[in-house]
Amino acid sequence: MINRKLEVKKMVSIPIQIITEKSGKHYVAFCIDLDVVSQGKTEEEAKKNLRTAVAQHLSTAHELGIEKEILGPIIARNTKPKLSEIEIPRSWESPIPC
Repeated sequence: MINRKLEVKKMVSIPIQIITEKSGKHYVAFCIDLDVVSQGKTEEEAKKNLRTAVAQHLSTAHELGIEKEILGPIIARNTKPKLSEIEIPRSWESPIPC
């Protein structure tokens, strides 16, 4: 019998501002909160690719110990533009001021 540990990560949603626009034959998606950009053949593909890029950006920030500096201003603001949400591990939530 093989004994494996299953790691379960709880996630928390953080609202981020995303702008999409058509550029030639492709769509470009901008995360203006984090200065992350991606593209795709369709608007949905551009958003999906952006979510992946943002997740990688936040993962690297977590590894470097700078997620508080990156996410703090996003969490602290109280605006109501059209927002998308990205999920991050709940374990990152505690060092971030709310």
